[in-house]
Amino acid sequence: MYIIPSDSELWNSEIEKIFGGAIKGPVTLGGGSCMYILIKDLDDALEAYIATGMTDRHVLRVFSDERERAMAEGWERSGLRVTYRSQKIEYMHDTATITFPQVRDPVSGMKIALIPWFLIPGRPYPVFAYIFAIRHYQITGEKSLSESAAAAGKTFGIDSLNKSTVSRSIAAFGGFAESARIERPLAVDAPDTPTDAEMIGRIPELLRGSPAGTPAETAGGTPGSVPTPTIRAEAARMALSGVPDGHCSVTREAGSRKSGKRRGRKRPARPRGKPLKCVQQRMVFVDSRRIWEARKAFIGVCLGLAMDAATAHHRFLI
Repeated sequence: MYIIPSDSELWNSEIEKIFGGAIKGPVTLGGGSCMYILIKDLDDALEAYIATGMTDRHVLRVFSDERERAMAEGWERSGLRVTYRSQKIEYMHDTATITFPQVRDPVSGMKIALIPWFLIPGRPYPVFAYIFAIRHYQITGEKSLSESAAAAGKTFGIDSLNKSTVSRSIAAFGGFAESARIERPLAVDAPDTPTDAEMIGRIPELLRGSPAGTPAETAGGTPGSVPTPTIRAEAARMALSGVPDGHCSVTREAGSRKSGKRRGRKRPARPRGKPLKCVQQRMVFVDSRRIWEARKAFIGVCLGLAMDAATAHHRFLI
């Protein structure tokens, strides 16, 4: 779990820098300061939805009802106020609404939102869909943005993911890796951090700060400046180089399903002096079971990537 202190202007620029586009939609920060806690241990229904893409609920919550009630009662006793925010994501050919609590100190105006680790405020897809597209583009020799968008869309059931999204994500992630000075592969296993319960227990302290300074200073420091996004292809490749290539291998060579001798067919002679029409070869995906295995494996490593990336970029984290 990580604390990400930010005021609204900084958070907007970071989201734009990392995933190409200013924050928008149902998550807004207003004029005050906000911190986000990334939650790893999710409610069973939300965990199952991310693992399988299937749910019979229209709204999914970060915590179970019982746990959420207990936390809310504790915050209210501490004089804090609890509200709930929602954001929609596209995943596995469906749209789900993720609801998460936001705790506010009415005196200081500071807020802490408890979001699931895969959620990017204001963005329509889970973080692992963006990272998959970037890594696929890298391991395929950076040949086709459209193919990488199609591969990510097929793997995570997102029909609207397109090459423009992939292009912006590649540029933004390169800038992120460069600004965070990531000169090593990001960990594919979640780093050792305080538990969710430990961090949630510190919310009153973090919101109110301490005599030593502001909540961000209490958390261990302050964020650095946010540079303009630029393409840093080498830094991005290094940061994601720990992800096994097989986790993104969801296509095969066209015609690989056929066996035996290739039967030729007669074609009319091509008229001389006329240019050939270039037809893009159709992508051939592996079977659904192998795609499911790739999706499961990639989500597993992306939890570690997200947490390690947050640690590298936000040096003030607890």
